[in-house]
Amino acid sequence: MARGWDSKSVEAQIEASAADGSPAPDEALPAERERQARRVHAQLCRARILQDLDVAQEPRYRAMLERALRDIEAQLTAIDGEATARQGRP
Repeated sequence: MARGWDSKSVEAQIEASAADGSPAPDEALPAERERQARRVHAQLCRARILQDLDVAQEPRYRAMLERALRDIEAQLTAIDGEATARQGRP
């Protein structure tokens, strides 16, 4: 049975990943998957806050959104710091 271009492309990506020595996404450590999930969640929250800030008129609501944005950005920085610390470990 013939394979389409998509499956060949995926196969090439898997082979390239194996040649790099980097683990396939399925082989990622559970802690790394959890960290990535937290990062995606924080990015989605940040996008929603920015969207709400664009249309917010009430000063108190805008102030609340700005505080939430600072908090989410601090969380993203902490998550990125975890990734950097993990890469530095032997």
